[in-house]
Amino acid sequence: MVEDDILTWDGLRQLKAELDYLRGEKRRQVAAKMKEALAFGDPWDNAEYATVKAEQMLIEGRIMVLENLLRNVQVLPPGCNPSDRVEVGSWVRVLDMETQEEHCYRIVGSREADPSRMRISHRSPVARSLLGKRIGEVATVSAPGGRFSMRILSIGDVAEKV
Repeated sequence: MVEDDILTWDGLRQLKAELDYLRGEKRRQVAAKMKEALAFGDPWDNAEYATVKAEQMLIEGRIMVLENLLRNVQVLPPGCNPSDRVEVGSWVRVLDMETQEEHCYRIVGSREADPSRMRISHRSPVARSLLGKRIGEVATVSAPGGRFSMRILSIGDVAEKV
């Protein structure tokens, strides 16, 4: 298993939903487009057909990637994190020691990382500095923009947001 093949339950649900969509609705859409494209004539000289065929190949490739990922992924069950230490799956509320601003992050596997939703990869500088720490401890982050410190205010489980 690759270390990056870690998902929370939310991440698992999202990937399964994407797979279901691609296998069902998206395949039907492409089949309908294929039928329309074939109405334009011979597939060998048909730009519409070539475009739809390329789309179909992308979809089938993504389906194969998702199926393989879902066979080999480690899913973090709700309640798997002890509440006294930061781990992958934890929600962490921190205080930036310089700006005195509070931030809330969820530590997730690389595949689920989405900084705009405050979901940070366990491999990011912030997450690496927080992992294993307890409430009240200060984590020093070495990031490309410089070093800064954060105090851990609270830690929550996968199923709850702190």
